[in-house]
Amino acid sequence: MNEMVIDPGASMSGPSSAMILLESTASMITPTAGSRVPPWIPASQRYYWSSRWQRDQLASLIDIENGDTRRFENPIDAIRWLLSDED
Repeated sequence: MNEMVIDPGASMSGPSSAMILLESTASMITPTAGSRVPPWIPASQRYYWSSRWQRDQLASLIDIENGDTRRFENPIDAIRWLLSDED
């Protein structure tokens, strides 16, 4: 299994370093057929190992990589956007 350590203080600029991060992260979270949750994972954390969670997590990383994000001035604006029909 490949292991990746991300240093939040490190600079990762440029498309190649971002793609490496995305590819490494994608390979870490892409579930394999018949994969099982390790027994030491608490029951409260098992949802994060589900195929759906892993698929959606990968999709969000791709959106971030592509710049498909939104910024809000405050939490109220974020909640209004989440509750709206706007994409």
